Amino acid sequence: MGKSSGRQKIMPYGLWRSSVEIEALMEQPCDPSYPFKFHGRLYWLEAVSAEKGRIALMQESEGASPTCITPRGFNIRTGVHEYGGRCFCIVGNSIIFNNYNDGNLYRQPLQADSQARLLTKQNEACCGYADLIAVPDKDDSGERVVVAVMELAREDGCNQNCLAAIVVSPAASGDALLAAEPVVIAQGADFYANPVISPDGQNIAWFEWNHPYMPWDRSRLVCARLANVHDQGSNRESGRFLIRDAKIVVNEPNRSVCQLGYLHDQSLIFASDSEACDYWNLFKYDKQGVRQLTDRAGEFGEAHWVFGQRRWQAVGEEVLIATVTRADGDELVRVDVGTGDCTVLHRGFSACSHLQTTAEGELLLIGKYTDRPAEMVSLSVQCGRIKTLQASRLRAANPGAEFQDYSAPELIKFPTSDNRIAWGYFYPPCNRNCAAPDNSRPPLLMLVHGGPTSKATSELVGIKQYFCSLGYALLDVNHRGSTGHGRKYRQSLLGNWGEYDADDIANAIKYVVDKQWVDPNLVFIRGSSAGGYAVLRALTRFPGRFAAGACYYGIGNLITLSKITHKFEAKYTDQLIGEMFDAEKSGNPESRFVARSPIFQMENLSSPLILFQGGQDKVVPPAVSREMAALLKAKGIQHGYTEYPGEGHGFRQVETRVDALRKETAFFAEIIMQRHAAENSHQHGPGNKTSAAKTHRGDQNAAE
Repeated sequence: MGKSSGRQKIMPYGLWRSSVEIEALMEQPCDPSYPFKFHGRLYWLEAVSAEKGRIALMQESEGASPTCITPRGFNIRTGVHEYGGRCFCIVGNSIIFNNYNDGNLYRQPLQADSQARLLTKQNEACCGYADLIAVPDKDDSGERVVVAVMELAREDGCNQNCLAAIVVSPAASGDALLAAEPVVIAQGADFYANPVISPDGQNIAWFEWNHPYMPWDRSRLVCARLANVHDQGSNRESGRFLIRDAKIVVNEPNRSVCQLGYLHDQSLIFASDSEACDYWNLFKYDKQGVRQLTDRAGEFGEAHWVFGQRRWQAVGEEVLIATVTRADGDELVRVDVGTGDCTVLHRGFSACSHLQTTAEGELLLIGKYTDRPAEMVSLSVQCGRIKTLQASRLRAANPGAEFQDYSAPELIKFPTSDNRIAWGYFYPPCNRNCAAPDNSRPPLLMLVHGGPTSKATSELVGIKQYFCSLGYALLDVNHRGSTGHGRKYRQSLLGNWGEYDADDIANAIKYVVDKQWVDPNLVFIRGSSAGGYAVLRALTRFPGRFAAGACYYGIGNLITLSKITHKFEAKYTDQLIGEMFDAEKSGNPESRFVARSPIFQMENLSSPLILFQGGQDKVVPPAVSREMAALLKAKGIQHGYTEYPGEGHGFRQVETRVDALRKETAFFAEIIMQRHAAENSHQHGPGNKTSAAKTHRGDQNAAE
């Protein structure tokens, strides 16, 4: 590395000037989600960057920019399980959606300039709804029933989760609607997800789980009869007026279920994994019982962090189109329901999601690529031909956010500490206008995904490309515990969080250093949430290995986190570190909560560190980051700390994301300048000259 052409500006790696400004990068249109068609017109959800990232329904407009259907003041988002997800359905000519601002359901006609009207009676205890699905209308009564996951607040902070039914009445007069009272139809489990209803409207299924498990650890499949709401009479207020003969179909140790859906013959398809079936494969449940449908070394399911992922769709009586995740990306396959045979229809996606069939026989989805932004596409189920429906509006909407070049990721495999294999994506620096001095190597920026039960993909991400354009090499690691590589790989982190993931980070760095792809003295690390914990854990486990780190709403103290985190992940830490939290005992030195908490190993921390935190974060509350910042200050370690009052877990406002990235890149650049200044001083001896690092810090407005 380091060779240049005569027209390129020679600058040290990591200090290149990007062709993209941070403001333009953050103001670009967000990826679309949940596409569907209604009366032949395309709709989808999108975060409106200019309106603090609120989620709105967009409508395709011929020959013009898309039209925003959702009125200002409404946000089609849910806080159920904190991470939310799909929270709308179509009933008649209207969209029924959860409004994040008040946790109520609203009904709005699918047309521009229409009003959204309150559907559910206001209830201060209701936190919101998710996974809405409408019961098929079989009697033309005018009334419809919507089933949803509902979350209710409790004084002890352990919210109640349940399934609820909401009767959607026709308009009483004019535009007036009868406000509905949600009725709980299934309760008792800690969590519910993915309610689905058979085409004849007579059966319902869902999956549920209890603490201490997460849904991908152990979850159970429940099926029941769905009574006709119009025949219930006085039983409507019984609290279970829709559910009959509930039956647990799958409930085994070390087995999870997800991705439920009915076929036209009323049989149920779902994804499941187990110790015997390492990958999430498809299963079928009908009158003959449960049988495995597919047997592939790839994932038909994925970790249930958010609602409404939809990784398969029926496209006829006996055919499914499904997403299968493999180590090198996603592929779309055609599955014969009778035989289980799979035929690959399309490869080339780094990831694809939100599959949805249409009345016209199309399959819609969001396709993601390594070299261009995400697109809404349709798939021909016969030949696998892909047609772009709504290309990225990046260039048209914001020309200043377009990169001149894209760094192409390379899938790498590297050995772990127990002589197994872990995975990652390596991105070389990429900027046609800049080159580094000969015989130099780029700094490495180590990226760690969240979860930790999530995954890194090769899809184009603007921030990754931005760092590459500054002259960094990137390594996005899928450490043990990541999804996409089977149950054994995912579950291997249980009891080993803070050990295996940190080891894999160190071994991934060793792999690229041994390849001589990067400068071993300029290794940076970056992560958010559980990825932020990995940052802190790596910095304290491997002192001196890193030039600096950036931690976004990361976990420094597992004890503090366990005391104040939200219900969905309340027992997650216990499983990950292999010890049940005890408020009296977990603070003892021999406890894993102490041994695995970076805040108790601060004597090992020597690398500069910059921290970012949302003031309204309920997943990793501000107290966790404030505690770490106070210790950094007391120890005198070069650091920065910024807390954004209006942000939660994951920054949504453009101003916040711009400010954070500007401070982070300036913080890293200062470290690089300091290293170069030290090297020059060593080579040329002491001199009376201005510190380049100090000058750079003033120019870039680094965090104080």
